[in-house]
Amino acid sequence: MTHNQVHEVPVVRVVPARRPLFGVWSALRRIGQMDEAGVIGALIVIGLVFSIFTEHFLQISNLFQILRQITLLGIMAVGMTFVMSAGDIDLSIGSVFNVSVISMALVLQSGLQWWIAVPIGLAIGTLCGLINGTLSILLRIPSIIITLATLSLYKGVSLLLSGGRAISMFDKENIFFEFGNAKLGPMPAMILVMLAVVIVGAVVHRRTVFGRHACAVGSNRKAASYSGIQVNAVRLRVLTLSGFLVALSATLGLAHLASADPGSGTGYEMDVIAGVIIGGTKFTGGKGTVIGSIVGVAIMGTMRNGLIMLGVSPYWQLVLTGAVIITAVALDYVLQRR
Repeated sequence: MTHNQVHEVPVVRVVPARRPLFGVWSALRRIGQMDEAGVIGALIVIGLVFSIFTEHFLQISNLFQILRQITLLGIMAVGMTFVMSAGDIDLSIGSVFNVSVISMALVLQSGLQWWIAVPIGLAIGTLCGLINGTLSILLRIPSIIITLATLSLYKGVSLLLSGGRAISMFDKENIFFEFGNAKLGPMPAMILVMLAVVIVGAVVHRRTVFGRHACAVGSNRKAASYSGIQVNAVRLRVLTLSGFLVALSATLGLAHLASADPGSGTGYEMDVIAGVIIGGTKFTGGKGTVIGSIVGVAIMGTMRNGLIMLGVSPYWQLVLTGAVIITAVALDYVLQRR
């Protein structure tokens, strides 16, 4: 070795160990920045309160029971999220549910197979949504007025078709009704259908041109029109989509209960709209998330389940549910401003 040779000393970098708490804190910060952070936090708080005051609230069977109870409303809430994001509103979904479920029940009762009855029910629900959108656009009347009228129209049709009586004379061994009560382990198959609808709906609403156009139309229709968006086409599509998802919800309801009542959907519109608003969708349009809407519906389902377990009077349940709705909306509004 000569004197001119230089020994190269390897440089070792010491990387400080990542603190576990730092990773948890980062994850919490990311969750806190989500649009749905407020309603998710409200749902967690409500669940913790009921778990403290009731013995069986956190049992797996009860949690799946809550999910099953909100399945029908959850599917309809996905469609309502698109409608309200576009600045419209559909008050007729309860009556669309009735006419769809009665139509399917009559087809099944006549002896035809489920694979004929289900497409007919889905087509009727979709047609009802299409009629809502068409009337609102052609007559230039806000959808809230049109659907208030069709609420009575579709309800009357369902009463005429059923004669005002529930329909329940079916072959209960039919695979259609077996699916309605089937389970994958402890999870009812109905919940899997709802989760699939939620996932697809969330992706379409947030990641596709159709979803972005719906929010743009709800935010400012004139600006959306000037930017090349076909405003009436978007409005027609979201209301038609709502009708289809209501019919899908009616299909699951018939499969589960094996009975069709012409008044079974009464009041669904208020529950769905309340859940969607709790979830952060603006009543005036332009903003909303499918995930937030589902969490909003879950808050209402959790409240009802927990209050029943506590033995609270139905009258007080209405009061407390209303108070929680106000609190959840206020919390979400504060977090959004921050």
